[in-house]
Amino acid sequence: MLPMDLSSTVKNAALSFESLAFEYEKQFTMEIQDGLTMNGNEGNIRQLVTILLDNAFKYSGEHSTVSISLSSHGDKKILLVRNTGNGIPAEDQKHIFERFYRSEASRNRKYGGYGLGLAIASSIVTVHKGQLTVKSDEATYTAFTATFL
Repeated sequence: MLPMDLSSTVKNAALSFESLAFEYEKQFTMEIQDGLTMNGNEGNIRQLVTILLDNAFKYSGEHSTVSISLSSHGDKKILLVRNTGNGIPAEDQKHIFERFYRSEASRNRKYGGYGLGLAIASSIVTVHKGQLTVKSDEATYTAFTATFL
C-alpha cells in the first residue's frame, strides 16, 4: 500500500454521480474534507465509493437524497454514504456483506445484480485495515460507514 490522497480519490469518484442525480431527480450532496491521506490503493478506494454510491442511488426512492462525506476524527478517516428512502430490514442487515446475498426486496426491484457489491466493498475496507458498517431504518434511510485507521 502506498500513500494516497484519500480526499481527491473520493471526490473524483463521487463527481461521476452528479449527472445520475440530475437524471433521476435526486438530491446529491458531497462534504469531502480536503487534505486527508492514507496508505492504500486508489483503484480499490474508487471502487468502494462507486459500489456504495451506486447502491445508494439504486435503492433510494424517487426525489430522495444521497450524500457522501469524508472526515477525520483523530487518526480515523470516516467515509459515510447515506440515502433517504426505504431502508434495509434488520434481518437483512446481518447478511448484506455476504457474497451472493440479496434481500427479498432487492430481488423484486427492477435493478439487477448478483449480491457481490457489498461483499467486495467490505473486502476492500478490510484490506485497508478498516471496518464497514451499516445503519438503516426501514422507513427512512440507509447509511454505510467505512472507518479507516
